[in-house]
Amino acid sequence: MTNAVPYNKTGPGLKKMRRLHILLAEDNLLNIKLASLVFAQYGLTFQVAENGSIAVEKIKNGHFDIVLMDMEMPVLNGYQATNLIRHELKNDIPIIALSAHSGQDEKEKCLRLGMNDYIEKPINETILFRSILNLTGSKKKTSKR
Repeated sequence: MTNAVPYNKTGPGLKKMRRLHILLAEDNLLNIKLASLVFAQYGLTFQVAENGSIAVEKIKNGHFDIVLMDMEMPVLNGYQATNLIRHELKNDIPIIALSAHSGQDEKEKCLRLGMNDYIEKPINETILFRSILNLTGSKKKTSKR
């Protein structure tokens, strides 16, 4: 994540994001620490799932408004986890694909699999926060319990 300042720390978008239950599906410890630092700057909180299998279980048993899904993880990757979330759990929670792979083909693949947006790594927090706000809309969408 870059160190841009996407929102002022008291703006309405930021206030809304502070109320969201965010799940970060990410196995890379450095990326998790980086997300923690960036999110902490803005008073945002999130839970971590270290692989796709854990992400699916957390969504199945918990309450989240949005998922930030890494594509390359052990056990179940982001593609497999999204497939299970969409088809087995029948859950329409917004999912943002986070991938080091660039290109239109990768983006189209993720969107075809049911992800709602695609952001290339390294993550630009302005783009990420804008996507989170767009996908969670004025009415918070929540996962099924």
